[in-house]
This record gives sequence, structure tokens and C-alpha cells, in this order.
Amino acid sequence: MPVKQLTEKCWLASWDGDTRTDREAGYSGHWDRPDCESLTGRGWFHLNCGGLVVSGYCLACETAHLGVFDEPRTLTLRAIVPRPLVGCWEVTCDTCTLELEDDDTGCVHVGSFDAAVRAAVAYGWSVFADGRAYCEGDAPPPGSGQPIAPPIADQPALFGETADA
Repeated sequence: MPVKQLTEKCWLASWDGDTRTDREAGYSGHWDRPDCESLTGRGWFHLNCGGLVVSGYCLACETAHLGVFDEPRTLTLRAIVPRPLVGCWEVTCDTCTLELEDDDTGCVHVGSFDAAVRAAVAYGWSVFADGRAYCEGDAPPPGSGQPIAPPIADQPALFGETADA
């Protein structure tokens, strides 16, 4: 089933004394291991939202063109302390095994089955109630039934105000 809960931990960029919730910290992305380059050493964090800044871009709030010349007004350099996160969900195409990714963090990990379905549908994927998913390039097999409907225009954004996103 390609809409699935991960059995391994994800890792978030954090620091000693970080009071953000897992959801807030997760806006900066999820990594599959704590020793990857993005989660070692020291990193610039955006003071406005707590997001990790990579190449002048805040992964959390998507503010661009941040630089060391902005410090100390908007950035702070901190030792990165990877924070484990258990219970992420991801989506993989049933046909080609492509993992649902976004342009900013390279992955889409969310907190529930419903949030994973909303994310996939928002990216144009066909998702079925039993968890089967097909990327834009792969059509579901004939006789698959009706996929879950696309989100309604006034629904909260993927990482909006809902508790399960």
C-alpha cells in the first residue's frame, strides 16, 4: 500500500532548548537519518519562524535571500541537534514507485493517512480509499473505481490549521 506510515524514525532540525512542536519543526523538512549533512554541525535558523536556512532560503516559511548580513536581526547560528520524529506518513506511486516530493524539502512526510492523501491529491496524484496511489504520469488500472476527490477550494492548506497535517 503506497500511502503508508513509516516504520523508521524521521529526523528534524532542532537545537538545545527548542520549544517548537514537532509539527512546527517539521516545516523545515524531514531527514531519514540523523547524521546527514543537513543535520550535523551548526546551521543558520530563521528567528521569525525557527526554520532551518539553507543557501539563503528558509525551508519553513519559504523566505528567500536570507544571508549572514541579515544576522543578528533575522538569523541565528546554532548547533544542530537532530530531533527524532515517529509516525510520519508518505506516498509512493503504485506503478513506478516514485515517492511524492516537493520542490523545497525533497519529501512530503505528514502526520496522518488523511493528510498524506490530501498532499498527493494536491500534487495531481490519483489516490484510492484503500491507499493505492498513482503519480501524474501513471494511470490507475482499468476498473480501479473512483479515486478520492480533489480538495475543495476553501479547505485548509496542506500544512494549514488542521491537527493531523
